[in-house]
Amino acid sequence: PGNSHDWITLVPVGTSDSTYGEWFYTEGRKSGSHTFASQKPGDYEVRVYFNWPDGGYVVQKRIKIKVK
Repeated sequence: PGNSHDWITLVPVGTSDSTYGEWFYTEGRKSGSHTFASQKPGDYEVRVYFNWPDGGYVVQKRIKIKVK
């Protein structure tokens, strides 16, 4: 954590770990906020990946959300 190439994406629940939707690099920040574009209603996961490309598609954290 804290690497300039840590990245976060928002995807539908149940998609493979190598699937990504809208995403952004954290630029080394360890806290903050981000607003994703509007999504269709449904169940989603915010996924955190470390140190692209060395970290690959290993999900480090999953946060489930519901869009209504």
